[in-house]
Amino acid sequence: MFHMTVEEVRQAACAQVDPELFFPISKNDPNIRKAIAVCRTCSLQLKCLQVALDNGELGIWGGTTEEQRKS
Repeated sequence: MFHMTVEEVRQAACAQVDPELFFPISKNDPNIRKAIAVCRTCSLQLKCLQVALDNGELGIWGGTTEEQRKS
């Protein structure tokens, strides 16, 4: 099972923006694209995705939505 260290969390691209961006209120929320764009700039994107898959995280993680991770 993957996890992220405190230092990795601090270095992640998402740590530099409003966390609410990563928790869209609907499937059509324009913040989804913005959040995914932030993820794509992050060197931890793949690790973050694995953490989300391992732990069933909510919201946008590793450049994917909850729906994408479930399929």
